[in-house]
Amino acid sequence: MKLTYSSSKNRKYNIILKSSFENILTWGRAMRVYFIVTQMVYFLTILPWFLIWGLSLTTFGSGINLDNTLFVLTITVYPVVIVVCSIIAWYFHSKKPIASFFINFIPIIWMFLYYYLMTMNM
Repeated sequence: MKLTYSSSKNRKYNIILKSSFENILTWGRAMRVYFIVTQMVYFLTILPWFLIWGLSLTTFGSGINLDNTLFVLTITVYPVVIVVCSIIAWYFHSKKPIASFFINFIPIIWMFLYYYLMTMNM
């Protein structure tokens, strides 16, 4: 859609609006690529998650207590976090791109925290 204006002042605004609209389109494409790449990584992390989840259940061999339960619960909820964050991020990607970026980034933070906590105890 092209709008024409008679005064030079309005033409200046037209150029500014057109360039910002093009930037928004480019930003939207970049966000979609970011979502697709990160969600493919999330899908690939589900495969080792099965092994880690199965091994985490062995912590109940020494008895059931709060630490063991929270540990297993944290690992168990990971796929739910991936799905929920992905759905919310795709929902908000055109309306609130910065918020959707950070929402989609939550599972990555979850992975790094898990790795940090596991290596800290060794």
